[in-house]
Amino acid sequence: MQVCKFLWYYFGLANFLEIDVCKPFTHTDEHGKRFTDYEIHMRTNLPVFAIKEFTVRRRYSDFVWLRKEIERTVKIYIPGERKIL
Repeated sequence: MQVCKFLWYYFGLANFLEIDVCKPFTHTDEHGKRFTDYEIHMRTNLPVFAIKEFTVRRRYSDFVWLRKEIERTVKIYIPGERKIL
């Protein structure tokens, strides 16, 4: 199940940065508390990145932190998640 996909093209189709957020998995810790993490897969051909492709798992709280940092340091507004009624 793919949650969402971000695809940015820079300077036409020659350079790209692709980020997939997918495969959510809900865990239960030793105290019975549940949390969900997601697989993040990045692929690019941009020369600024030394690693061209990698995959990592991150918790939702990591995304919350990243959003706050982007808004604080870069001053870019990132819309909140959309609710499906």
